[in-house]
Amino acid sequence: LFENYGIPIYETHGEGGTIISGPNDLDVALVLDRNDWDVIKSNYLIEALAQMVKKYLPNHTIEIDNNDILCDGKKIIGATTGEVGSKLLYMAHISFYDFSALAEILCDKDSSKTPGCVPAELSRATLLEEIESYFK
Repeated sequence: LFENYGIPIYETHGEGGTIISGPNDLDVALVLDRNDWDVIKSNYLIEALAQMVKKYLPNHTIEIDNNDILCDGKKIIGATTGEVGSKLLYMAHISFYDFSALAEILCDKDSSKTPGCVPAELSRATLLEEIESYFK
C-alpha cells in the first residue's frame, strides 16, 4: 500500500505509532550518553517543545499526552526514545502539513489520537529558531 503512494518506510528504532512525514515537517533529536539520561528526564524535550508552542499559539489549547503534544485535541508533535550503541536518543517529529486524509488510508483505524499539524500562526522557521536558541 505504501509503495502505491510512493512513500518510503524508515525504521527509527524507537517506539510508538506511525508517523507520516512531509518535506516541510521538522524532526528534532537529542543524542545523549547513557550517563546524561539519568540527569535529563525523559520528558525534557517534550516539555520544552510544549512551552515553545504555547508561546506562539496562545489562542489554542496545547497539552502533553504521554509523548505527544496536542493542539486543540489533534496530535502535532510525536516523540519517542531509542538506543543506538552506547547513545540514547530522544526524538520528536513536528508536523507542519495536514496528512489526516492520508493517515486515514495508511494508518490503523483504531488510533487513539487524531493527526493534525502546527497551525499557520507558528512557522517552521520560527519554531526551528526557537529550538536552536533553547539548546545553545
